[in-house]
Amino acid sequence: MARTARPGDAPAGVPAWQRYLAAQVPGAVLVGIGLWLFWGETGLPAWMGVAFFAFWIGKDLLLYPLMRRAYESSETRMQRLVGKRGVVLDALAPDGQVEVEGERWRARAIAGEEAIAAGTAVVVRAVDRFTLLVACVR
Repeated sequence: MARTARPGDAPAGVPAWQRYLAAQVPGAVLVGIGLWLFWGETGLPAWMGVAFFAFWIGKDLLLYPLMRRAYESSETRMQRLVGKRGVVLDALAPDGQVEVEGERWRARAIAGEEAIAAGTAVVVRAVDRFTLLVACVR
């Protein structure tokens, strides 16, 4: 069953760096146009304008590693959880809540698993839409 797009979801198949770049280009263009139009009014040397624009672009490049996760699709973020360990918060019979990497997620015990009690260590085996499929750690 295909997942339907939700508001705020990133377009499927578009890498995070391309979405980040698309979000930064309009600001850089506006700064460049502003510098070009109004630099003569400042009375400052031209090299300062070039340095300011280079700083503006450099800022975007330096911030990308910190911002990358915000531009990834939800599915990409969830797929990273496969293989991670967590703890059951609400008993899984078969659905409930787990905590994985400090975040609370909806979860379901994989087929063949008995009900899993709260406090039990689990490992994420797969993702089904926004539900983690988990199994007991053995």
